[in-house]
Amino acid sequence: MCLPMGVRLGSSAAYRNQAFRFGDVAYAVQFHVEVTEHMLNEWQQVPAYRESARHALGESGIESLASAFRSASSSMAVSAITLFDGRLDHCRLTSNR
Repeated sequence: MCLPMGVRLGSSAAYRNQAFRFGDVAYAVQFHVEVTEHMLNEWQQVPAYRESARHALGESGIESLASAFRSASSSMAVSAITLFDGRLDHCRLTSNR
C-alpha cells in the first residue's frame, strides 16, 4: 500500500512549513488565520508569546507582529473566511461520494 506524501502549500522566512496537505482530506496550517484584535491583545500579555515573537522577529517582535496584524487584519479576515468556506465546501463534496 502506498501512502500519499505531504505537500507543502505555504512557507515563510521564519518557518519552512506553514501550510500543508496530506492526501485529499487532511490540511493543516501553522499560523492563526482566525486571530482577532482581542486575541492579539491577550497574546501581548503572555511572556512566552513575547519571547517567541522576539526570537522569530527580533527585539521588538511582539510590537512588529501587532503592527503587521493591524495593517493586514481586514485581508486576513477575508482569507480566513475563504479558507474555512473552501474547506467546508470540499468536505460537503467529498462526503457525498
